[in-house]
Amino acid sequence: MKRHQKLVPLTHKHRLRGLTQTREGVVVASLPEARGPLCDVQQLASGAKLVVRRAAGLGDCLMLLPALMALKRERPDIHLVLQVPREYQKLMVGFNIADEVWKLEDMPPAGAVWELVDVSHFVERHPAAWEIDRVTLFAEAFGIEPVPSAAAYRPPAKDLAWAREWLEFEETPRGPRVGLCLEGKYRHRSWMVKYVFELAKRLTRRGHRCIIFADDRSAQRSAMTGRPAGIRGRVRHAYGFELPQVAALLHMCDVAVAPDTGLLHLGASVGTACVGIFGAVPPHLRTRFYESCECLWAKGKVACVPCCEGPQHQRCNLECLKAITPAMVEAAIERALAGSKACETTADEGNGVWQRFRNGCSSCA
Repeated sequence: MKRHQKLVPLTHKHRLRGLTQTREGVVVASLPEARGPLCDVQQLASGAKLVVRRAAGLGDCLMLLPALMALKRERPDIHLVLQVPREYQKLMVGFNIADEVWKLEDMPPAGAVWELVDVSHFVERHPAAWEIDRVTLFAEAFGIEPVPSAAAYRPPAKDLAWAREWLEFEETPRGPRVGLCLEGKYRHRSWMVKYVFELAKRLTRRGHRCIIFADDRSAQRSAMTGRPAGIRGRVRHAYGFELPQVAALLHMCDVAVAPDTGLLHLGASVGTACVGIFGAVPPHLRTRFYESCECLWAKGKVACVPCCEGPQHQRCNLECLKAITPAMVEAAIERALAGSKACETTADEGNGVWQRFRNGCSSCA
C-alpha cells in the first residue's frame, strides 16, 4: 500500500511561536503548494536575513545541517539563522554552519527584515518521505543539492579534556570503548533495555569497555530493570550530561550503538563508527550519507516491515526490535572494530534480518 500520496497542509508552519505578522520589521516567508521548495535561495535578496526553524528531535536537526551548508555555499551573502529547541543550541553553535543559532522561543530583533522558513514537519509530510532520505529532502526544501560531508562536529579542546578525565576515573586501561544508547526518544524505535545490558555483558567478557548513554528519564526507568551481574568495572553510565559533553564522549568511543535516535546521528557527526538498530524503518532513509554506519533491521522477518510509523505503534509489540538480538549487534560491533569497508547486503545466519549500509551506496538503498 502506498502512503503519503499528498502533502498534508500545515497552516501553522509559517509562524514563529508567539510571532505576529503585524510586528514591525518582520516578513514571514509564504509557503508553496504541495510540491516545490519552501524557499528558492536564488530569489533571496543580497544580504537577506533568513531564519530556518526546525522544531524536532536532535537527529532531524542534524540531518538538516548538510542542506544549510549547501545553502551557505550557494549564497554566502545571506545571514543564516538556525532556530532549534533550547537543549540543542550549544551543540549546533559548534558546527559553525549558521551565522547564529536561536532557541525556538527567541524573537527576531526589531528594525530589520527577517524571512522565515519553517521545516518542522516538511520531511515527515513530504510525498516521498518513505522513498527518499531525509538529508536530500531537507535540501529539496531550498531547491539545492546537499553537502553530506558538511555536518561534522569537532568537540572543543575543553570538552575533550573533560571527557578524558571522566573516562580515566576507575576505567580499565585496555580494550576498545563502545558507546551504548539505552533508549531512543520513542518506544517503537527503542531497543529493549534488557538487550542493552545483555550486550554490555557480552562486550565486557571480550574485554571491551562500555559507556551507557541515557537521559534522566530513561535512567530512572532503567534503574527498575536492574543491571546484570558481571559488567561492573568496565561499564560507565553517562546520564544527564549536556550534548557537547556527550559529543566529546562519543568522539572518544571506537564504536557507538544506538537505535533510530539522535545519538546515532551525533556519533556519525563526530566521526565515530556506528551500529544502528532500526527495527522496521528502512535505514537508508536516515543514514544514506554516513561513511561508517552499519544498520540492522528486520526486513524479511516481520510482516509489517518496512514500517511507516502509523497509529499502529500504540499497540505494537515491537517484534521487529526483538528480532535484532544482542548476538547480532555484538557481531556488527566486531565488524566495525575490524574496519571492514565492504558494502554488502546479506543475512545473518540465513534468517534475513539485517542489512548493511555504507558510504551512501545506492545498491544498498
